[in-house]
Amino acid sequence: MVKIMNKKWIISNCVASSKSNGGDDFIAIKHFNDEFKLFFLADGATGAGNGKAAAKILYDICVKELFNCKTFDEVTSKMSDTLLLADKEIKQKILYADTTAILLAVQEDKYAISSVGDSEAWMISGSTFKYLTYQQRKKPRIGSGAKIPLVDSGTIEGPILIFSDGLRHALPEHASWFKYSHKPDNWANLLLLDALDKWSNELPDDLSVITATYQ
Repeated sequence: MVKIMNKKWIISNCVASSKSNGGDDFIAIKHFNDEFKLFFLADGATGAGNGKAAAKILYDICVKELFNCKTFDEVTSKMSDTLLLADKEIKQKILYADTTAILLAVQEDKYAISSVGDSEAWMISGSTFKYLTYQQRKKPRIGSGAKIPLVDSGTIEGPILIFSDGLRHALPEHASWFKYSHKPDNWANLLLLDALDKWSNELPDDLSVITATYQ
């Protein structure tokens, strides 16, 4: 691959909740010596109040299994097994808890993704959206006996958005996403402000988002 010079990743992110416990969403961004990056998002789900703990277990296992990888290909090869390991760990430690999961690795103009649940990742290509999570396993979620997660890969054609379902509920119209395309360093916060405005500052669901563009 020919190295693309004078380009960099511009990333924004936020997590918000109206819940007293701070909510059940969890995000992380791992930078691997500027060579490649891994984006992590989990939306804990349970009626028993253990969703946040499930998301944290998933995160801790991803740190252990993926954050010390040396190459983009190594991360990609371990994504599916890492999610299954977390599924087993959550089932053993917590009763009635599970979580969505998105692992998305990027390196210059390529990506690899594995996901479970109803959190989503989109890529803007021109004036249209591509759903990077269209092949994901919806249920069972991580912690409830997840099936073997698929790993998909492709070429990056535009900005990437990774988000929990709370943002989709708050901003269902695609037009909302395009308004801030000229402000990639603050995209996530501007989307959050739109959601808060719609729901009168009382979010009905946790909301988390990571945006990334390579330019």
